[in-house]
Amino acid sequence: MNVVAGGAISTAVNAGPSDEWVPEIPAGRYGTSEEMAAAAVYLASDEARYITGQQIVLDGGVSVRGPFPE
Repeated sequence: MNVVAGGAISTAVNAGPSDEWVPEIPAGRYGTSEEMAAAAVYLASDEARYITGQQIVLDGGVSVRGPFPE
């Protein structure tokens, strides 16, 4: 089993969790639902057949940098 874990993802429903968080994301923007879907499609593809038990984190670098400030 593999997992795609998203950070702050802008969608049609939420349009980004809060603009104040953007400076805290090293990539400088929210992720997109298309980027989340692309990761899931890759994991479901034959190219990823040997990947197992992994978590792919799509968070713009937040997990490397650390959590958002409170």
